[in-house]
Amino acid sequence: MLNHHLIQGHHNYQKFVVLARPRTGSNLLVSLLQSHPNLRLFYELFNKSLSNKTFWDFINYDIDDVYQYKEEEPVSFLKKLVYREMPKSVSGVGFKLFYTHARSSNENQVWDYLKESKDLNIIHLKRKNLLKTHLSEQIALKTQIWVGKKNPSQIYPIKLDYSNTLEFFNSIKKQEEKNHDFFSDHNVFEVYYEDILKDIEYYSRNLQEFLNLPFRNLYISTPKQSSIPLSQAISNFFELKERFEGSPWFDLFQVN
Repeated sequence: MLNHHLIQGHHNYQKFVVLARPRTGSNLLVSLLQSHPNLRLFYELFNKSLSNKTFWDFINYDIDDVYQYKEEEPVSFLKKLVYREMPKSVSGVGFKLFYTHARSSNENQVWDYLKESKDLNIIHLKRKNLLKTHLSEQIALKTQIWVGKKNPSQIYPIKLDYSNTLEFFNSIKKQEEKNHDFFSDHNVFEVYYEDILKDIEYYSRNLQEFLNLPFRNLYISTPKQSSIPLSQAISNFFELKERFEGSPWFDLFQVN
């Protein structure tokens, strides 16, 4: 109805992106933001493995056509279908974007478009404990459980390779810095997953202010994954801790 102008819409809302990498608590943050009645937050639009779930909100369109449109004209897809004319009740529109999304030769133009869109706000989500991130990713790869369900207890403990772990730590820091610099001329809200968990009310209020939303009491509907102590979840925890002693990453092994 809105697309045929039977209902008056508008574009005067806050555009934004939730920028992150996998296993940083992005589903929890999305769940929190989606509980706001005046916010329209799409999922991982450029995650090719989630094509069915991605387009849940395009109810007035043929999903196959939407997917093809995104593949062929990704920037036009964002302009005309994502940041489209919205009902007057909508105060903010965004989607979740991982560092690795939209990196194909055709989709890479998405990043240029976002960088050039100075009215676009960026919520940059990170995680302080990269060891927990690495462990979470390795478990998800083994179980193929990425969100919502608890990991089976029999998966623990898991052994982590020292060289792969070190490479993971260094790679993540480089990715964070690269994306920080990429959007340095935007309005950016950098937040850590651990801080949100410590004070959900505080960050709910600040995120709403950042997105120019009317204040509402927000809530989280996505359950946390397993919180087994690292020393129990990683079979060679103490071996890794010893090998990382004296390195910038040693403090990651002090939190259990």
